[in-house]
Amino acid sequence: MTSDLLIVDPDPARRAGLLDRLGGTVPWREAATGRAGLEEVRRRRPEALLLATYLPDMDLAAFLHALREPQEDLAVAVVLLADPADEAAVVTGLREGAGDHVDPARIDGAGLRCAIRVAQDRLEMRRAQATALRENEANLRRREAELARAHRVGRSGGHEVDLRGPPFRSRRSPEYLALHGLPPEAWNESHEDWLSRVHPDDRERTERAFLDALTGSEDEYRVEYRIVRPSDGATRWISVLAEIERDAEGKPLRLFGTHTDVTDRKLDEERLRLALEAVNGIVYDWDIPSGQVLRSGQVQEITGFDPAGMPAEASWWHERTHPEDLPRLAAEARAAFEAGAERLEAEYRFRHRDGRWLQLADRALILRGPEGPVRLIGSTVDVTARRHAMAALRDSESRYRAIFENAAVGVGRVSLSDMRCLDVNDALCAMLGYTREELLAQPWSRITHPDDVERDLSQFRRMSVGEIDRYDVEKRYLRKDGRVVWARLAVSLVRDAEGRPDFEIAVVEDITDQKISETARRQSEERFRRVIETNILAFGIGDPDGRVTYVNEAFLQLVGHSRAEFEAGLLDWRALTPPEHRALDDGKMAELRRSGTAAPYEKEYVLRDGRRVPILVALTLADPEDEEHVAVIVDLSAQKAAEAALARANEALEATVADRTRELTETARELAAEMRRREKAQADLLQAQKLEALGQLTGGIAHDFNNVLAAVLGTCRLIARRTQDPDVRDLVRHGEAAAERGSALVRQLTAFARRSQLAPIRLDPASALPRIEPLIGQALGAGIACEISVEDGVWPVQVDSHALEIALVHLAANARDAMPGGGRLRILARNEVGSGGEPDGVAFVVQDTGTGMEPEVLARAVEPFFTTKGPGEGPGLGLAMVHGFAEQSGGRLRLDSRLGEGTTVTIWLPRAPGFAAPAAPAEAGSHGNAGLLLVDDDPALRAVTAAHLRDLGYRVAEASGGEEALSVAQGAHAPDLVVTDVVMPGMDGVALAARLRAERPDLPILFMTGHAGTRALAGEVVLRKPFSEDELSRRILQMLGRVPVEGEAVPAAPG
Repeated sequence: MTSDLLIVDPDPARRAGLLDRLGGTVPWREAATGRAGLEEVRRRRPEALLLATYLPDMDLAAFLHALREPQEDLAVAVVLLADPADEAAVVTGLREGAGDHVDPARIDGAGLRCAIRVAQDRLEMRRAQATALRENEANLRRREAELARAHRVGRSGGHEVDLRGPPFRSRRSPEYLALHGLPPEAWNESHEDWLSRVHPDDRERTERAFLDALTGSEDEYRVEYRIVRPSDGATRWISVLAEIERDAEGKPLRLFGTHTDVTDRKLDEERLRLALEAVNGIVYDWDIPSGQVLRSGQVQEITGFDPAGMPAEASWWHERTHPEDLPRLAAEARAAFEAGAERLEAEYRFRHRDGRWLQLADRALILRGPEGPVRLIGSTVDVTARRHAMAALRDSESRYRAIFENAAVGVGRVSLSDMRCLDVNDALCAMLGYTREELLAQPWSRITHPDDVERDLSQFRRMSVGEIDRYDVEKRYLRKDGRVVWARLAVSLVRDAEGRPDFEIAVVEDITDQKISETARRQSEERFRRVIETNILAFGIGDPDGRVTYVNEAFLQLVGHSRAEFEAGLLDWRALTPPEHRALDDGKMAELRRSGTAAPYEKEYVLRDGRRVPILVALTLADPEDEEHVAVIVDLSAQKAAEAALARANEALEATVADRTRELTETARELAAEMRRREKAQADLLQAQKLEALGQLTGGIAHDFNNVLAAVLGTCRLIARRTQDPDVRDLVRHGEAAAERGSALVRQLTAFARRSQLAPIRLDPASALPRIEPLIGQALGAGIACEISVEDGVWPVQVDSHALEIALVHLAANARDAMPGGGRLRILARNEVGSGGEPDGVAFVVQDTGTGMEPEVLARAVEPFFTTKGPGEGPGLGLAMVHGFAEQSGGRLRLDSRLGEGTTVTIWLPRAPGFAAPAAPAEAGSHGNAGLLLVDDDPALRAVTAAHLRDLGYRVAEASGGEEALSVAQGAHAPDLVVTDVVMPGMDGVALAARLRAERPDLPILFMTGHAGTRALAGEVVLRKPFSEDELSRRILQMLGRVPVEGEAVPAAPG
């Protein structure tokens, strides 16, 4: 049993119970919290610890972790005090190092002591395992250190690749990572990461070798390749030696291998290869006693023979040596051997594999033994090309000398040290007038023109130090006879074998004649330029692309631009030319290219300020090869101004003549116009006389017709009101409608004759047009199809509805007469939106498919009494009446007709303003209780009117004339209202009203008239015959003051 026990449990009762079960013989300590328990452990580590799974201040795992802080393993045997239900805590505690667990509620003393022993045994076992593990780890680290040292010494690293992919995953040793320049965390990089480091030139070959090893049957894998290390970008050579582990079926499982850095070896091999290449020959080792020779791989490059099939015997080489050279070679070798020489050198001919002879040179080191020479170590170099080059050089020297001596131009070889000629040819002597010896005895600067010495000398100094290899210069020489010679020199530097400047070669061409020509040309150009710059004429030069290459001052003054603008390329011919002249320019340029010149032509230039100037242009080619052209420009402004002045003078003269002619013409035109005005006045007078006659006719009959129609209408309405028989009422309705049409026709006739006014009302075309369809049908008869339509949303108009019906019937009748063989008539009402200040309106369109009218007939169609019909077929008033109706209604009439294509007549009426509700019929209850005096000379009309008024409840007194009316009015029953006709025999209605108002000024008087004229009734309330019962009833109520007056009095006469 332990000698030191620590109980960590927050439950004091459970702690006391455990101590009782242990018998109280064990030294013990106790703690109620985790932190207190840890303090006890740190103060003195117990041999055993009873630990509750629940601690109030920390969890179980944290407590056990804290116990391990001083060392990795628990140094205390821990027994968990856990309830049976607390399995999770038990698992956690055992995982974290506890040795056993007990149920504190059920465990007895023996069981508790047993659990402590189990925990102590497990603790000792863990300690032993930990000690062994530490020893193993130490051994492993030691072996790893030894392996790492071996890797470092051998500059290698190990790796393992799992081949059961792809992907292939790898594990790399630290040495491998250092070798490849990788960080430590890249130890398990992928196959693709490794492949990305392989040098691009080796990548395909390396991966193919890797894949071939996997698919093959060999267990060993070898490859060498380059990598680019990511750490420093260095390129290193890597040698890989690996072993592949396979399963029973031969499939690869893993690869174990080493990577070794062989960069130094590769560099040594490369240096050896470069050394052999630098030798540019065959390196050999000849063992003299055995006659065996080892040769390097360059033997095939030089001789054409494959080293693999070449015998090692020296005799094989001798057999291919030229027979003439063998005795000499043998003699030279014996002499060197016998003389004790250290080296042997020889040249000879050797047959190439293709049969040609090579010139070879041998240089060998003689190694001697006790018995004499035993080895020759040397090299064989192909000097065939060198020998050929030397021969070529000799030939070249011969050719150079021949060219030098026989050249047509002067040639000299000049020393770079003292500027003296080392050699000159005969041509240079003849050019300068000196002998060869004279030229070689003096420096070239002495025979150079003094003004050209320094310029030539500066180039010579640069060539002397090797700064330049050639230069060209033009200079002057002084001949021996004193004359000046112009020369063009092409000077080249010749270097020695080490590349140092040696001497210069100067090729000297006599250009004296050329310079004389150039001087003459410049003088000619200068004279030409002076002529140009006199600025008498504008002058310019341009290229085929339109660019201006030169202009004189006169040109600049003409166009207003600066020379800088032209020199900067900001302006060209096309920019100065208006668009309408460019085609002319293009044509002239084409003519210029064809013939070398172009005929002068006129055009305009656009000046800087936008004005235009007229010009005359003459073109010619300055250089036919590059098509550069010259333009001479003449300013035509003064000439054009003079021409304009002359033209204005001519125009003034012509204007004077034209004015006199115009005055005579105007006089003749005024006479003709006066004659037309007189003719029109006569026509207007005739028209007025016609209208006056028509007015007298219609005015005379209108009164009688209206009286008759009024009596008929009144009688029909009385019958309709007093009978209940539907047949009688139907007949009365037809009679009433016929009388109303007659009334409308009379109104239209009198309105046309300016004898009456229309009675406009607010009319809805959508309801009015369908009502007249029967009338139109009766007017058309059979054989003519009629279509009446109203567009949606047609506006109302203010018009006399009966007059509109009569007008449309007139137009339908005219259309019928124009379609004797049948046809189609269309009547349409539509809106017309006003524009340009015109008001909105409604168009009533009547369109036929008849014969149409000629223009002459169409022009007179609305004249009264004008007709194209035969006698008895019509008076010619139809269209005239419709025209008068349209104008009197505030509208207009439009005619459109073509012969053979039919006629379209449009009555346009203005849109009715606002909305006006129809007048409500007078209520019967407001009538009666008044005395009326009815005066009319027509007994029938008077009787019908009186009957109607009595039906309304009025007391009615009747009179047949003015005198009778005065008697009745002055009787016992004075009337409250007088209703009188206007036109009567004797005293008319106007005179009667004057007499009655003389006695009773406030007496209301209602006038009735069937006559057209109303001038005498200005300001009075007038009821026009024929009138309806509602109109009469409403007027009477208004006159009696029982309903509001609607302002229907006759307007006052103008003036």
